[in-house]
Amino acid sequence: MKKIYFVSFLFLAAVTLQSGINFSSQPPTDLTGAVGDYCTNCHGGNARNAAGGSVTLNGLPVGGYVPNQTYPLSLTITHASANRTRWGFSIAAVNSGGAPLGTFSATNPNAAINGSELSHNSAVSTSAQSSYTYNNLSWRAPATASGTVNFYFVGNAANGSGSGGDFIYSGTSNVALPINLKSINAAQQNGVVTINWQTINELNAQYFEVERSDDGQFFYSLEKVATKGTSNKGADYSFKDLKATNGTTIFYRLKMIDNNGSTRYSSTVTVKPFVSGFTIKNVYPTIIRSGEGFNVEVESEKNRTLTLSLLDITGKKIQSQNFNVYKGSNQLKVNNTNLANTNGIVLLQIAGDNFLQTKTLICKY
Repeated sequence: MKKIYFVSFLFLAAVTLQSGINFSSQPPTDLTGAVGDYCTNCHGGNARNAAGGSVTLNGLPVGGYVPNQTYPLSLTITHASANRTRWGFSIAAVNSGGAPLGTFSATNPNAAINGSELSHNSAVSTSAQSSYTYNNLSWRAPATASGTVNFYFVGNAANGSGSGGDFIYSGTSNVALPINLKSINAAQQNGVVTINWQTINELNAQYFEVERSDDGQFFYSLEKVATKGTSNKGADYSFKDLKATNGTTIFYRLKMIDNNGSTRYSSTVTVKPFVSGFTIKNVYPTIIRSGEGFNVEVESEKNRTLTLSLLDITGKKIQSQNFNVYKGSNQLKVNNTNLANTNGIVLLQIAGDNFLQTKTLICKY
């Protein structure tokens, strides 16, 4: 009887020892580096991130994540030599305090949820090669704004003959929450339009660009407004457009630029300012050519000065010309001499003492 117990003990010890050093089924958690520990605790013998190898996590959002959105991922393990035959991995997504953020999932049969992490589930075996990619992985962002997400991931390039000859590669990636806009509105008073907006958070934010359109299609920039800093609390902003139009609807929106250069747009808001006593009656021809000029007919209730500018589609000024306008009807001749090599849409911007209006023209060589 003692021999039976002794043999059984040896068998269980061997199984336990083997499972402690060879987790081809599913690895232990907390070995991605998120808490400072790595798979090298069990897979020793080679330095972590040995020269010529790497692990990369692909598919993470570039401009910051959108709450509750799912992002398809893939993970590639690369080794310096084409002599690896088994491949394993683990991924964790946590906040600055180490708490899990978002949820993982996979339709890959060799990957599965492992606590709050995503790991291999029956590590893939291959012929001898230098890299392997786990596809059909995904991460779903948290349902509410939760700040920066820190991804920790490891890959095991194994030789299939025990843990001693394995190579562990690790990596990290941070994904911030972009500008999260709570509200935007616009209202006019005495010919001045005030645009107000409020953010929920401003992680990874660089600046806002207030854009305006007089036809709801082509927007041009009015002003750049710097954010008030990286914050989880958000902030309030206001911008005044001092030049209203003569009773026609104006469209406003925000272009939001993150630190990495990615951009998003807010919803569009509209206002209909007061009638300014100035009317643009006609612009002709609407198809213009460099050097030929075009005409603008206006009606004014008083003497004033107008500035007529041509802008490209991005809002960059091509040329500008001033006119003295008198009470009553006026016909203005615009000399479009600076349109060489310009082809496509151009904007005619008409500005006065209390208004700004834009018309769309087509320029051809």
